[in-house]
Amino acid sequence: MELGTRSSRSRNEGLIPSHVSNSSFEPSDTPQDEDYTITQHFIKESFAKQKYGYFAIFLALIQTAILTIQMVQCGMAPYSQNRMLGPQPDVLSFWGAKNVALIVEDGEWWRLLTPIFLHGGILHIIGNLYAQIAICAYIERCWGSFVWLLVYFGSGAFATLLSCVIWPELLGVGSSGAIMGIIGGYMMDCFYSWLIEGQQPPTSLTPKHALIQKLRRKFKKCRFFEMAFLSGIVFLASLLPRIDWAAHLGGFIGGALIVLVIIPLIDLFKKDRSCCNRIFNIVILVGSALALLLLSLEWVERIQNFTQDDYGEELLDICESQQKYAEQEGWGEYTCDCQTWELFADDDEKE
Repeated sequence: MELGTRSSRSRNEGLIPSHVSNSSFEPSDTPQDEDYTITQHFIKESFAKQKYGYFAIFLALIQTAILTIQMVQCGMAPYSQNRMLGPQPDVLSFWGAKNVALIVEDGEWWRLLTPIFLHGGILHIIGNLYAQIAICAYIERCWGSFVWLLVYFGSGAFATLLSCVIWPELLGVGSSGAIMGIIGGYMMDCFYSWLIEGQQPPTSLTPKHALIQKLRRKFKKCRFFEMAFLSGIVFLASLLPRIDWAAHLGGFIGGALIVLVIIPLIDLFKKDRSCCNRIFNIVILVGSALALLLLSLEWVERIQNFTQDDYGEELLDICESQQKYAEQEGWGEYTCDCQTWELFADDDEKE
């Protein structure tokens, strides 16, 4: 791909070795300039496939718009009822929060995906959108939008599934499960590339390509440990109250498995892979696909077998549930007088 202005874009990505000056990226009439050729090739190979993380940004705008509409229509719940500085729980449930009672009783399986678009409040969305723009948008540039969307929504649904199994009695919202899926998937991408490239015998490569491979492996290794460190921080933070660690874990597992299906499938069609590489790819692809399928079926079956003793009758009427909880905690009277679609209904009537 064309990089445009090499000096500015490459420096921003941190891919140019520190010893290479900007002058190395000026057009050269000397074809024997190996340092320039190798560094340029490495950057082109390691650089992102597209200029922006289009869907990471687009989804962030949609998520922000939804929370804004909810709060404009219904206002902000008292801090004692929603410490994330957001709308009331009945509003979130109406818009599609994870609600096991409605999934089981009414068959609303679309709630596996809709929590991705919802957030508990301002504090919740700030943290998630920062990760989505700062990290996930970069990974979308590396993968391309199509693969990124598969991993984002696939791991988001996986996150909701595990959250339903572990916490059936609680509402759930947020894109953090999908974000953890992107991070987990990128870790597997880096580790897989690092492993596969290391299997190719150095004797089968020219000195120039051997150096390029070495640079790429170091880059992938660095990114892998960066993502591992970040994941560790997130999982430690998930132990705090009011944070759904099950969704984070489910998303991470889902994203890792989805990528371990996609990457080997793509790698199989590369002509320079050895027979051992291809067998390895097939084993990883089949194993990951089976793990995805079996885990999904197991968790769906568990959810289908839930009864009201598991998720509580209160989730069928979230308003009444919140009123009882507010009374129990001494938060005062809780009202459910917000008509979620009232704003749109008024617009239709005006027309």
